[in-house]
Amino acid sequence: MKVQIARIAVLLLLAVIGGGQLAMSQVRTGTPPFNSYGGGPFDTVNLGNLNVHFTIPILHKAGRGIPFSFDLTYDSSVWKQVLVGATEQWTPVFANWGWNQRGRGGKITFSVGTSDCQYYVSYTGEWYTAYTQYFYNNWIYTDDAGVPHTLDAGTTTNWSGGTVPGTNCASAPVTVSTASGSTYDGYTISITNYTHGVVTSPGGMKVDSYGGTTFTDTNGNKITSNGSGQFFDTLSSTTPVLTASGWDFKYAAPAGDAHIIATFKTYTVKTNFGVTSPYIITEYGPQAVSLIDQIHLPDGSAYTFTYETTPGSCTPLANTQPNCVTARIATVTLPTGGQIAYTYTGGSNGISVPKQSVTHNHHVLQQPGIVPEFLRIFADHQGGRANSVSKRWTTGENCDYLYQFRPGDQS
Repeated sequence: MKVQIARIAVLLLLAVIGGGQLAMSQVRTGTPPFNSYGGGPFDTVNLGNLNVHFTIPILHKAGRGIPFSFDLTYDSSVWKQVLVGATEQWTPVFANWGWNQRGRGGKITFSVGTSDCQYYVSYTGEWYTAYTQYFYNNWIYTDDAGVPHTLDAGTTTNWSGGTVPGTNCASAPVTVSTASGSTYDGYTISITNYTHGVVTSPGGMKVDSYGGTTFTDTNGNKITSNGSGQFFDTLSSTTPVLTASGWDFKYAAPAGDAHIIATFKTYTVKTNFGVTSPYIITEYGPQAVSLIDQIHLPDGSAYTFTYETTPGSCTPLANTQPNCVTARIATVTLPTGGQIAYTYTGGSNGISVPKQSVTHNHHVLQQPGIVPEFLRIFADHQGGRANSVSKRWTTGENCDYLYQFRPGDQS
């Protein structure tokens, strides 16, 4: 006699529309709304979490209905702690170590859960899978500024495989192919065909990142990316406005094609934050990592970047730069010759971990001869954020400014 028993096996996966990656950073990057900011004119410092954010324009072009813009952005909050087994570890937040290409229209992400309907055959002693169910939920739209918008859309379900008579896998599971939802800040999503989500902004702009990304305004004007690095607008639907080949960006200029190119150097990336309380966080590295060294502009000038040296002792790996780095930005030299320098101090070698509500006191010091400005805000202090950021901006014209952003206790 053959005995058959049914069981369910559940697996959680992750899926992304449009080739992005869902990364749950512990520090909000970009420039989220309703936050307090300092810094400038080149950069923005989030006074709540001390993330440094700056933008380097690639191409801005007027268009019909929707202007086209494409930028490179950087966020200094490049580390988060992740629980691996029973151990907390420092892990990079971004695949590109703080750098992002903005102008691709953002991305729509979702989680995928699977459930296998399995049955047991006694004479073989084996379990067999009849069919697999798929559950799509946790929809998030991350806009072009890197700000996530969580959508309360329902779950769509689909399945593959076949039914098996005489078992609990005899009936086909229910499928749900459509759903809808919204966010607290006015974004909505409409989901069709299980995984095709279209997000509408509060202003009526539709974003569709299924097989590429398309922006459509209320008048039907579009900006489209075909998923191969080519971008089109309503006035140039067949000739690309911009072509992005990795980190080489090409566009048409009066004298011919113009290129903006990011070049890299290989560093040994290693953390040495030394966090031991309230728990130990294992350090990252050493690992050989390619970090952006320069961004070359069509006129021959360039932005140049250096990165924070790893505190303490570190021996660089072979064929890398002569110093180990944490991958947080240290200096930016502008095409005009001015330089902005950042230092990270306080906490555990410039990073803080405990999640608690604290009052942050930010003293903005301008030298020479300018009265300090005092800013006080209330913020949610989260792990992986900078504990203190100082910014020094040298214009190259005998003018030197020092900005210090220091969270601290205030009675």
